[in-house]
Amino acid sequence: MTWLVRPATVADAEGIARVHIDGWQGAYRHIFPADFLEGLGNTLDERTEWWRQWLAGLREQEGPPHWLFVAEENDAVIGFVSCYHAGDADSVGVGEVAAIYISPSHWRRGIGRALMNTAVGDLRSAGFNEAILWVLEKNALARSFYEKEGWLFDEATKTIAPGSLPQLPGGHEAVEVRYSKRLID
Repeated sequence: MTWLVRPATVADAEGIARVHIDGWQGAYRHIFPADFLEGLGNTLDERTEWWRQWLAGLREQEGPPHWLFVAEENDAVIGFVSCYHAGDADSVGVGEVAAIYISPSHWRRGIGRALMNTAVGDLRSAGFNEAILWVLEKNALARSFYEKEGWLFDEATKTIAPGSLPQLPGGHEAVEVRYSKRLID
């Protein structure tokens, strides 16, 4: 293993933005139009600034904790995971893995598992007995990974309307499905 997982810092903003874009382009090519995904490459500066501000705010955060970890190889960010207190009305007292992305060139090397284990471990240490995550219904690769990691589809779904997420292309809805996992036996 030549990579490591560590807490993210403001200095990681560009690497996180790059992985986020690359992750969308690799994982969602069968879900969203090619021209939209290719255009994400033009948003690196904007996304870097968003992540920089978000990471700076994380240090000043009040309220429930929010964690962001990166996987790093040769001083470059190759993946990240974000987790926090779940925001769903039916998930009071539950943790959530909000995002996990690995650069497609680093898929299937154990990085996703290491990031997920870090997130689950931190949620467990924070006292959460259960965690959830949302994934695009059509993202079979991610769903398979989550199921191998012991996450269970809990039948909950939600539709993300066009424009509700800045990265969602106009005119396209996305259906997400929810998975859950017991953190304490």
